[in-house]
Amino acid sequence: MSANEVHIGDIGTLFKINVKDGASIVILTGTASRQIIFKRPDGTTVTATPNLFTDGTDGILTHVIATGTFNQEGTFKFQIQYSNTAGMWHSDLVPFDVYPNLT
Repeated sequence: MSANEVHIGDIGTLFKINVKDGASIVILTGTASRQIIFKRPDGTTVTATPNLFTDGTDGILTHVIATGTFNQEGTFKFQIQYSNTAGMWHSDLVPFDVYPNLT
């Protein structure tokens, strides 16, 4: 398993995401909903529900990639969406590359 690359067909890759507003940690305790949205190079999207890493006070979410998420090579993007009784927010778009395999 590569420490720095994601490849087509990878399953079980852990995304550990620090949610911040500028330099400040976003407290995720009490969020009504949390989603991670992946946008593929062809424009299709996959949405999943990430887990809190601890109790939400650290601002960290985790998500383990399922079958079919990385089905093409190219630049993907992800965005976190979360809400509570005060409103709904979206993170910055975070680009990353998915690489081909030799076979």
